[in-house]
Amino acid sequence: LREVEARLKQAEAEQAAQTERALADERVALARDLHDVLAHSLTVVNMQVGVASHLLATHPERAERALAEAKSAGAAAVDELRNTLALLRGDRGAGGEGDRAPVPGLDDIAGLVERVAATGLPVTLRWSVASGAPISSGVGLLAYRLVQEGLTNVVKHAGADAATEVRVSTEDGRLLVSVANAPGSAPPRAGAPGIGLEGLRSRVDALGGFFEAA
Repeated sequence: LREVEARLKQAEAEQAAQTERALADERVALARDLHDVLAHSLTVVNMQVGVASHLLATHPERAERALAEAKSAGAAAVDELRNTLALLRGDRGAGGEGDRAPVPGLDDIAGLVERVAATGLPVTLRWSVASGAPISSGVGLLAYRLVQEGLTNVVKHAGADAATEVRVSTEDGRLLVSVANAPGSAPPRAGAPGIGLEGLRSRVDALGGFFEAA
């Protein structure tokens, strides 16, 4: 009996530790999502408001468009934040999963690039994804986050005038995502990689991929 009781206690302790690790991993994942959404959306909104302020006196119609884009970016951020906070609370809502906005994925990258281009960043999208490629929703979401964080970092660290190219392609059963920019007007900031890049590296590693930032 003592031996059985000892084994039961050990099993309970191991299960509790496993549960704690799972909860910690989930909290880290949610924190990364919050960072991605807030950092990108605030950057886009800030750029659009700056553009509107600059053009208000001379080109009011263009200033109005910039403010509309800022409003759209803010609304998209609110939807994503609502999803993330619902997951954090474990709240499925009265209508279940249907109450949540769709999780962004591969098909949303073009719209993301278009919204950022509307802020004035000279960015182009090179798309070469094989039709019907079996890309899971998890990989699609990660690809979206890679582009989102990459464009946010271009604006933050190179400036809003840095010519940028986003490439998304499939090759030999792999999905390749690249965000590359030319030198901009903003001087590069020294320091260790932030939570965004480290979070992306962990996500890519978890899916067996390769991540590089420079």
